Amino acid sequence: MDVVIGGVGTFPDVPLSDVNANFTQVAPADESNTVCGPDVSKINYPKCICNTTVFATRFGVDPWIYMYPGRKRTTTLYCFTVRVVNASDPTSPCGRTDKLFKAEIWGDDKQRQKLKGIAVQPAGTKTFTYRSPSWGAPGDQTIKVSQLNWTPQQAHGAQVCLELDSTTDLDSFCVYGQAKTCWINFFDESLACCPLYPSSNVFGGVQS
Repeated sequence: MDVVIGGVGTFPDVPLSDVNANFTQVAPADESNTVCGPDVSKINYPKCICNTTVFATRFGVDPWIYMYPGRKRTTTLYCFTVRVVNASDPTSPCGRTDKLFKAEIWGDDKQRQKLKGIAVQPAGTKTFTYRSPSWGAPGDQTIKVSQLNWTPQQAHGAQVCLELDSTTDLDSFCVYGQAKTCWINFFDESLACCPLYPSSNVFGGVQS
């Protein structure tokens, strides 16, 4: 399996480069098929009723969160990378989904002021588009990234990023954020399909 890294560098032997550059490398066998499903006995998310099963739709996420400098010296971007995957049942209503309608991220309501922005970058584009933070109702612990409407071509390699103040990090900002992990849902247009994935920052440093 080949993993395409968008200019951020990874271990081993991937050089740091432009954020929009691509570097292809064979993933280690024990990492290439790593997909974790949520332990539903411990996770009460999302707040709506929908199908959270991994691979329910064609839209998944890299297991790694990448870090970039934010718009200010006091902020950092934490970015999820979207991947188009094989749905577990391509003939099901969820498996036939051909559009990534929106994303939601499990974040700490008490730290709303520390989320300074949301950045999105469809595949094939060169720059991030920034949005104002959007949260669900108090107590929902939900960051909303609405109106994406990405096709599979736009979604594969796209990035969804949180711009956080430097006084917080993933361990404290993300709910159930053990080991620098955040949880993200990808919704279809019906909102009935919302596979839930964890992604972690394993690099520990800001990429330039």
